[in-house]
Order: sequence, then structure tokens, then C-alpha cells
Amino acid sequence: MRKIKVLHIIPTFSSGGAERVLLGYMKDFKNDAEIEMHALALAKDENSIFDNEIKNSGLNIKYAEIDANEKLSVLKRILAIRREIKRLKPDIIHSHLRITFYVSLASLFLNVKHFIHTIHTVPQLESNGKLFIFDKFCYKYLSVFPICLNKELARTAEKFYDIPFCEYLYNGIDISKYSGFKGTKELRDKYKIPQDAYLLGHIGRFADIKNHDFIIDVFNELKKQKDNAYLLLIGEGPLMQKIKDKCKKLGIEERVIFAGTCTNVHEMLQIMNGFIFPSKQEGLGIALIEAQAAGLYCVVSDTIPSEAFVSGRLASLPLNAGPSKWVEALLKEEASTDIRNELRAFSIEGVNDRLRQIYKNSIKT
Repeated sequence: MRKIKVLHIIPTFSSGGAERVLLGYMKDFKNDAEIEMHALALAKDENSIFDNEIKNSGLNIKYAEIDANEKLSVLKRILAIRREIKRLKPDIIHSHLRITFYVSLASLFLNVKHFIHTIHTVPQLESNGKLFIFDKFCYKYLSVFPICLNKELARTAEKFYDIPFCEYLYNGIDISKYSGFKGTKELRDKYKIPQDAYLLGHIGRFADIKNHDFIIDVFNELKKQKDNAYLLLIGEGPLMQKIKDKCKKLGIEERVIFAGTCTNVHEMLQIMNGFIFPSKQEGLGIALIEAQAAGLYCVVSDTIPSEAFVSGRLASLPLNAGPSKWVEALLKEEASTDIRNELRAFSIEGVNDRLRQIYKNSIKT
């Protein structure tokens, strides 16, 4: 039986959640009997840990290497996608992030019948401004099939774009990796974190939506109540220096660790005692799922979809409750039990099976 050929298209493989999910798909389906995956990234991020990982992976990933600042970058993106479609002749094009405009124009008159687009955030953020009109047109009239990260967002997308149905697919994780780590002492030593310290953690890009300003306010209050408190921030982004400056101004810079982007997130989570996730908006929050898989007690903003609450060991608070209420919630519990049974819906095996079925159903229509 001939394999279903899928071409994923993404702006870059920078260090973000969508990029991590796609790279996971590429690895998991590398030797699949039914699905043949390829990926095209329109630009290359030389500093991305994913790009370094891809170099020796043997995966079908190609770069167009287009500079977004070039005057003709829009035309070059469209032509690069068009060339790759002609070369591969995919059965399905699966796009990610804010790229439907390029993909739709590039595929004109190339006899590609099946399009899927994953909305990796809330629809209102992905399709703001002029993009809303174009995306809505694609979903309603050009047979582009949207996928959201959870049921709640899928229903939101149906109303927002005025479409009859939107599929949902969780971001999958390898649950087995989030327990049984034996290197806690060595990893804490690496970052100069005392073994008896209370370590609060967060994973997320340094961008306004992730609300690092509030994290620092909460930690500053936490440190007053828990003298052995440390904060571990995993991620990079444009606001990192601003947050570093804030820590210095508050005199807590020696207690805040900026770890950058890490490939061993599953291990980093297992050296923490608590997890904070005060996003202003969130599609699903794969980092929150991972934190729960590691047995961490999590305190999150009430903007997080309830489908991400899988462990029962979680407190949801409004951001306007203030730092002291968040600290109060954080100190109620610390890391605890194995919850793998509760996380089955997010297992990489289950998610991949659903994605495979989505592809099969797509080519039947």
C-alpha cells in the first residue's frame, strides 16, 4: 500500500512550542508504515537548539532560508513553497502558525486537494487584523481543515471563523520520561541550586503573553515567606533582558536562574518543587501538561483551558488576585505522585494514532 505523503510547512524551527510539536511528529513518524512526512521551514534560525538537533537526525526537513527582512521575501516564500509542492507532490499539506496566506497562494493550480492547518494558539491571536478575513475564507471556501489544541479552542474557532466543524488534537508527550530521574543532585549542582532549596519553575518564551513580569512579582513575595526559595526560568525571547533587569532592581538576581532553551525539559522539571504558569492567554500549555506529568503542584492563571487540568494537583487563580494569593496557593503543596494514568489522553502514542486517522480521513473526502 502506498504511503500517505504529508508536507508540513512552518516559518522556522525556532525554539517554540509549535516547532517542538512538529519535530516530535517528524521523529515519531520517521519509519511509519502508513505516513511519509516531509517538512519545509521557510527560514533558518542558527541559534535554535532544534536546528542543531535536525542536522544529524536524518529527517526529511528542508530549509528555504529566506530572510524575512528582504524586500521580496513574501514572493520568495510563495515560490519556495510552490517548488517544494511540485517536487514532492504531497497528498496533504499540513501548515503551522501564521502561514496559511503563503501556502494557499503557493498551491494554486497544483492539484493539491487536502489542506490541514494547526492553530497553535487562540484563534483571535493567530488571525488578527487582515489575516482574519483571509483565514476565514480559507476555512470556509478553500477546504483548509483547521485543527486546534483542545476541544474548547475548537468550539471557539467554529464560532470565530463561522465554520461548521474544527478538529482538535492535543500536543502529545512521552509520559515515561517524566518520572524516575536519578540525576537531581548533579543537575541542581550545575545551576548552583542548593539541594534543600524550594525550587519554583516556569517554562515559556520571554514574551508578554507568558507574563514573566508577574512571575517575578510572585517570586519576590515567595522569597519573603520562604527563605530558601529559588526560581528557574526555562526559555528565551525578546523580553529576557528586561526580566533580568527587574530581578537586579529587586535584588533577587542571585536566586533567579535563566537556563535558556533546554533539550532536557523532562529532567529539569524533576528537580523542581512547584510550577507557575500565569499566561495571559494560552492555546493549551504543553509545558503545563509536562509539569503535571512530572508530579509537580502547579498554580496557573484562569485563562488556561480546563482540559489542561489533568492531575487534580493544580490551583487556578485570576491574575488580579495578586502575588500574595499566588504564593499562598503555591505553598499549599509540593511535588508528589505518579499520575501517568490521568495523562493517557496526552500520551504521544495516542496523539499520533489520532493524527494518523485525521490524515486517512482527509484523503477520503
